[in-house]
Amino acid sequence: MNVLIVDDQEENRYFLKCLFTGSGHRVAEAANGKAALEILAKGDWDLVISDILMPVMDGYQLCRKIRADDRWRRLPFIFYTATYVDQMDEDFALKLGADRFFRKPLDPRVLMEEVRALLEETSRAEAPRPEIVTDETEVLKLYSERLVHKLEDKMARLEEETIQRKQAEEALRRSERQYRLITENTIDVITVLDMDLRITYVNPSVYRLRGFTPEEAMAQSLDQIMTPDSRRRISEIMDEEMRLEKAGNADPDRSRSVVLEEYRKDGTTIWTEVSLSFIRDEKRQPIGIMTVSRDITERRRAEEKIQASLREKEALLREIHHRVKNNMQIISSLINISARDVKDPAFAEVLRQIRLRIRSIATAHDKLYKSPDLARIEIGDFISDLLIHYGQMFAVDASRIRIQTELETLLLPIETAVPVGLIAGELIGNSLRHAFPNGRRGQMTIGLRRLNPEEAVLSVRDDGVGLPPKYDFRKAESPGMVILNSLAGQILGRVELVRDGGTEFRVVFRAPSA
Repeated sequence: MNVLIVDDQEENRYFLKCLFTGSGHRVAEAANGKAALEILAKGDWDLVISDILMPVMDGYQLCRKIRADDRWRRLPFIFYTATYVDQMDEDFALKLGADRFFRKPLDPRVLMEEVRALLEETSRAEAPRPEIVTDETEVLKLYSERLVHKLEDKMARLEEETIQRKQAEEALRRSERQYRLITENTIDVITVLDMDLRITYVNPSVYRLRGFTPEEAMAQSLDQIMTPDSRRRISEIMDEEMRLEKAGNADPDRSRSVVLEEYRKDGTTIWTEVSLSFIRDEKRQPIGIMTVSRDITERRRAEEKIQASLREKEALLREIHHRVKNNMQIISSLINISARDVKDPAFAEVLRQIRLRIRSIATAHDKLYKSPDLARIEIGDFISDLLIHYGQMFAVDASRIRIQTELETLLLPIETAVPVGLIAGELIGNSLRHAFPNGRRGQMTIGLRRLNPEEAVLSVRDDGVGLPPKYDFRKAESPGMVILNSLAGQILGRVELVRDGGTEFRVVFRAPSA
């Protein structure tokens, strides 16, 4: 089948051409009625499908010309339009001799079914043809009515579009006035840069901030605006941001904040807090950068004063810990000297226990003095140092008593660390004094681990002779057990005793995660 497609829109012709050639038909194209008549005169055609609104000669005129020519009077003719869609338009088209009138868009399958039905209908010799209005006056009257109607519709649409455009332009002008009012009167400096980091706009607030007029500031490079360290920071940020852009999974509405040191016109510098974000096109691709800068020089100076004050207090606090540690060591040494003249073994043992406890407190202050964190101690390291002191004090024979540690890293504030350290010392000392009498061999294990985000547990376990079956450490009157129970109460801990192949004391205490 030979099909002639008449439409002034190339994309519409292309759609119909694909539709018909895909069904095995041959197709010719014309952009208006005059061109269509020239093509019709040069060959045999089985169907014309035409738009109505076209230049030179529209579809109505084309249909009328075809029906007035004996060569094409029976040629099937279809109107396919998106402009003339009123019922009166269709009625007039059928009076001119059109076989079908379809409104765009139409499902392609429906269109092809209608075409097949029309061709089957017109292929029969006896098939009736459309009745054509022959009265020239009536035709011209109807044609004029349709043109005037379309012209009126077009004028109404143009008027509406004009009103809408004027409203949009006025809204845009209002928005621009508001934006300019805001940007030119805000105390913050608003700057727009292109992707090569050249300034394309800066608001008048730059004069208050840096002493330069907007024109002077726009002529400056970033090297003239900020110190070398700040310029390097901006380069690093831009490199990071462009890597994120290439990765394609970053939030397009993200922003970055950075503190920069900028030059003033008088040669001094100021500190600014700058928020940066990309300006993007309709495809969400970055085409520029907008920054909002705020003077934070006074805040920066205040922060520096605070930092200086903190450093002074830190130094003073370290000195206090250092002096407390030294004083504790002096007291320990005095007790040691005094113990040499003591003849009573029981009293000498009491003095040794006091010395060990003082040594434990001194170790805690020494740890704080040396720690970068003056508020907390790494308690596992603290206990390891205590083990060394206790081993020396009790002259532990490593070949007879094997000591193991299972200590997790755990930071504790001084008010918790000292009681935990003293508890560990009491339990370690008790085990070394009583668990391995008469040269007995064995093992002692000191453990420290976190149970949950709020609690930790300290344990001292040995496989020595064990405690008497009826022994109740909570009612014991020995200094060690009294101290153990008292210190556990201070840190809101609970003490548990396990008798399983030896002796194990567990102290569960509060240790909230930082």
